[in-house]
Amino acid sequence: MSNKSLLKKIVSIHDNNFNLLTKLIPDLIDKIESSHKKINLNGIEFQVNIIRVNKIESIISISNTYLQNGDIMVDLEFIVKIFPIQKIIEVISYQDQFGIVEAYTSDELVLTENKISLNNYLNKWLKSKLKNNH
Repeated sequence: MSNKSLLKKIVSIHDNNFNLLTKLIPDLIDKIESSHKKINLNGIEFQVNIIRVNKIESIISISNTYLQNGDIMVDLEFIVKIFPIQKIIEVISYQDQFGIVEAYTSDELVLTENKISLNNYLNKWLKSKLKNNH
């Protein structure tokens, strides 16, 4: 696969994930810009927490949650970067009980296979949430 087609594929999935996430949470961008903390999703089985916000990008965590003995438990977490002007999001990292997978090295080099895999997984996860009405 050429670099140009690889880049096009990555941008396409970032765009698609943005559209899916904003279908799931229609006022997400407004909530991020006004909240600066945890976003209340009215009982939806996942949580969105704001990590960092600025005019160009925001970083949030999206955690799949469930109740166990009255406590909210997290079984997976995506850390995503949102670019509201460009209307794209990208996964920075993913964590579950098996460990953490990152899309970038500590010195900000792209781990291309991880980046594609993580964004594809987020895409499937968001589609599943939409299909099952959260």
